[in-house]
Amino acid sequence: MTKHRILYDGQYGFRPKRSTIDAITDFVSDVLPSLDKRNTSLAVYLDLSKAFDTINHGILLRKLEYYGIRGRALEWFKSYLDQRRQYVNFGGVCSKLQSVEYGVPQGSVLGPLLFIIYSNDIPHSITYSKSILFADDTTVYITGSNLEIMYQHVNYDLKSLNDWFRANKLSVNPLKTKYIHFSRHSVAIDINIQLKIDSVPLERVNTTKFLGIYIDEHLTWESHIKYCMKKISSGTYAINMSKHVLSRSHLLLLYYSLVQPYLQYGIILWGNAYQKHLVKLEIAQKKAIRAITGGKYNESTSPLFRSINILKLKDLLDLHTIQLMYRFINKELSEPLLHIFKYHGEVHDHDTRQSADPRPPKANSQILSKSFLCRGPTLWMTLDNNIKNSRTKSKLTKQVKYRFIREY
Repeated sequence: MTKHRILYDGQYGFRPKRSTIDAITDFVSDVLPSLDKRNTSLAVYLDLSKAFDTINHGILLRKLEYYGIRGRALEWFKSYLDQRRQYVNFGGVCSKLQSVEYGVPQGSVLGPLLFIIYSNDIPHSITYSKSILFADDTTVYITGSNLEIMYQHVNYDLKSLNDWFRANKLSVNPLKTKYIHFSRHSVAIDINIQLKIDSVPLERVNTTKFLGIYIDEHLTWESHIKYCMKKISSGTYAINMSKHVLSRSHLLLLYYSLVQPYLQYGIILWGNAYQKHLVKLEIAQKKAIRAITGGKYNESTSPLFRSINILKLKDLLDLHTIQLMYRFINKELSEPLLHIFKYHGEVHDHDTRQSADPRPPKANSQILSKSFLCRGPTLWMTLDNNIKNSRTKSKLTKQVKYRFIREY
């Protein structure tokens, strides 16, 4: 499947070197330039009902055959899916044994792969929109300047998608499917213009959770930062309650379990938000560090960060942005993300010392200039060559982290 590039490039689920953050980055890297040009984007976040449990075995086997799995190999897959049984044991009482006639085996190695093969042709069913998939999380979106036409095109694609789901014995729940109209400023929309699935109007929302990140219509990331604040405050409370009975090493375990994940997940996206949103997170992180190290409430935290080898929020952002650039330079990103930056050599005809470095795009607004699309190439150019030429991402991470920590 990988060698012959059979799987859809925009499918990020259950594939090596791909993550949920890569999927969101792919989406945001399309929407940001559109907003910078004062265009808008429409994104529909589809809710599939029990997708893994309703896979039709006959259709799956026909798709496997179409992709070249035939003869004895196909018979092996048929044998793998056929004659499975299941029952429920509750309180020592067992239900009747029932045949499993639909779905892929849960918890199996092959189950996720079979599902993404089954849904691999979803993008071929739409005409105007782009799609990003992460297993059964399906997002379709379109960018442009004419709202009326955009709504018409998305409705056309939603009808085609609904036809695909019916043909493949899957179902989308229109009552749980949401859409966002992305723009730099609030835009009034004719109430007669609606997105629909099966004649059911879809709900337009200002914010939704997309693969673990709260994304809002103006890409301010304010909702996600508030969500992180609640989680980090809860984690810091746990550290404070435990600091009198646990050692520093155990308190650090709590920090890396209850605080750090929320600070670093998707930070390249939301970490470039306005400072007025980020300052509360910075204060919350400092409170956690003081709790771990026993620092006083008004004590300078730089020496404390250094003593336990933890990066401040702004440096954590820079580290993750540099890691993204390293993966881009070394072609470790998925195919769609290998085109989000351009090199100086692609823009200028003459050779320069920077021709092999990525070039930040020209930005007309802060929404783009503050984003990873601009800050990433700028940060990369500030690095020493020995860091840029690191053999592995882990070696690069170690060097960059040491560079930040020594300045505290």
